[in-house]
Amino acid sequence: MWNRTISHSWNFIKSHDASQLTVLPGLRSAIGAVLPLFVGVVTGNTLPFLAMTLGAQVAGFGGRTGTLRRRTRTTLFAAFWMALTTLVGGLVGPTWWAVLVMAVLGFASGLLNAVSVEAGLVGTWSVIAFLFISSTPQTPLQAVYRGLLAMAGALFQMLIMIATDWVSRSNAESRAVAAVFSAIAQYAQNPARGADLLVAQTLLQADDSLSDSYLKPGRLDDLRLLLNAAESIRIDLVALTSMQGSLAADLPQDDSRLTAMQDARTSIAAILRQFATALRSGKSLALGVDASMSGLETHTAPLMNMGGVQDFGAAVKCISDTSSELHKAMFYLQSVRIGDTYQSPVYWLKWSPSPLARIVEVVRTNFTLHSAIFRHAIRLTVALCIATVLYHVSPIPRGYWLPLTTLVILRPEFSATLTRGVTRVLGTLLGAVFATLMIALIPDPTHMFTVLLVGVFLWAVYALFTYNMVLFAGALTAEVVVLLSFFEHVSPTDVIVYRVIYTIAGSLLAFIVYLAWPTWEHANIENVLVKLVEAERGYVRSALCTPTNQDTVRKSRKLARLARTNAANRIEQASVEPSRWLLDAQAVHGLLTSLHRLADNLLTVEYYVSDEPSLLDERPALVRFGEYVDRCLEEIEVVIRSSEDSEQTLGLAPTGALDEVSPITKEELLAVDAPIPITSALVGMEENLATMFRMVPLRR
Repeated sequence: MWNRTISHSWNFIKSHDASQLTVLPGLRSAIGAVLPLFVGVVTGNTLPFLAMTLGAQVAGFGGRTGTLRRRTRTTLFAAFWMALTTLVGGLVGPTWWAVLVMAVLGFASGLLNAVSVEAGLVGTWSVIAFLFISSTPQTPLQAVYRGLLAMAGALFQMLIMIATDWVSRSNAESRAVAAVFSAIAQYAQNPARGADLLVAQTLLQADDSLSDSYLKPGRLDDLRLLLNAAESIRIDLVALTSMQGSLAADLPQDDSRLTAMQDARTSIAAILRQFATALRSGKSLALGVDASMSGLETHTAPLMNMGGVQDFGAAVKCISDTSSELHKAMFYLQSVRIGDTYQSPVYWLKWSPSPLARIVEVVRTNFTLHSAIFRHAIRLTVALCIATVLYHVSPIPRGYWLPLTTLVILRPEFSATLTRGVTRVLGTLLGAVFATLMIALIPDPTHMFTVLLVGVFLWAVYALFTYNMVLFAGALTAEVVVLLSFFEHVSPTDVIVYRVIYTIAGSLLAFIVYLAWPTWEHANIENVLVKLVEAERGYVRSALCTPTNQDTVRKSRKLARLARTNAANRIEQASVEPSRWLLDAQAVHGLLTSLHRLADNLLTVEYYVSDEPSLLDERPALVRFGEYVDRCLEEIEVVIRSSEDSEQTLGLAPTGALDEVSPITKEELLAVDAPIPITSALVGMEENLATMFRMVPLRR
């Protein structure tokens, strides 16, 4: 069982993705954080400006990704939270009261992970700031002063962020839509399940970005139109993939029609990538897109004159519809407003309680022992209290590294805790040795070189955050070691020794606390699958069982997409846990795959129904089949919910043979008066249901 866990951790340590490098945003945040420190060195008043640097550094993490509106909200929260933790840290000092405060801050930091990744980072770094500030005694006036400076540093970082965004030609909303086009291009080229999941994830992220934006209404409308066009293209391509699969079963692999269809897909992928490039850069479409559109027409034209297979014409029509959507998207791109992007800052001052209400609702929903986030918050609180007590009684100096390391490493998931522990130790050794050598070997009487090192290492921290965890940990350790040199007058060699000792101890403590009260993802898989089946049922009802309402279909499709990506991620996390599954892993993956294919087949049906809304009204057999699918999914949902007595619960008790599972025989499905791709999709859904029934019950 541990082999898979160790293999996953090793792959994670080696993993790197150049697309995750945030070089320019990282440079902006690093400059915003290091400028106060530079001013402090120039004026000879370094220590007060360190508080500003800490505030700006935390705000830089809060403003790392997302729309300007979301980042502004997060950095404002960071400013307030940093001021509070810095003030409390100064008032408490190195006393035993720090244990109680650490318990409160640790619990809050754990819960903030439920709000967003950025909010979790703000919570984590605020605790780190508390550890640093509380390590030295201060008067109440000094504590207030440094708390205000920390807030000022965070607000300064926010102003730099707003200013750079304001003059930039690109924005997070456009980049989010660009990511959708890139993902669809990847799916067009290679329609694998992983590529389809990536499309689903980027669609969700783009929709969230456009729902939380400061963009002017006209610009926002342009991007919404582009996103809708992208989703239509995705539906067309899913339908085309289904048709190609049917054709490939009837034609030889070297058939010219199949080759021409694949060439058309390659052209579609090239066009989508050019759309993505234009959106990311904030510039007009490159001239090459016209040539790519002409190339698509060149590949499509011969297909019009080919035939011989019954549903070949439907596939050609699907390509033609995709071409129309591409022309529509190209028109939207050419009309997208460049410059004058954001609304006036006066508009930003309008109070809207909806984001705060959503945050409160998320926290309230997770305030239960059934929530992995809540259990993580309790686990983190206990671990930090233990680490803080050990820090106060430890004879080794710089003991605050122990709770600091425990805080950074302990995660809600087992695999993340293990991999963070290993990467943290490796990165610490790398960063501590490198930074110490730089400080020890290069004379720096003016401290200007040290300020430069802080800026460079902090830039690396921001840029490498999601690129590679070992390099990130190394850059972070190096930055902190250099930063501490401003107020810790100790030998660099001692800093390395203390840091390594406490890093190893903090990693072991985090690991032990997690194993003492673990949260295994596999124990929650049934609940995740139930939510997925519920969401798929809603999608089936809106797309097949009721009069067509595109808004309802779109919303139910989005909910099903969210549940599907969530289930895939949670099952992937569970698959690398070292504990023994209570469920049959093959059955779980089989059920997830079948639900995914069912959604793909339903997208094919939706493609035709959206093109001809009267299909459902004129063909009651389609509605009857949709109701049947809904009943089957309801039965599967009941089976998963009642896993302990699943054999008695499965009322249908099907054998898996198509004609025995369904009240509609396969021949009847093929005879339905509807386009052949629809009937093929219905048969595919029937097969998906049969597979699902073979997979349950999940417990063996």
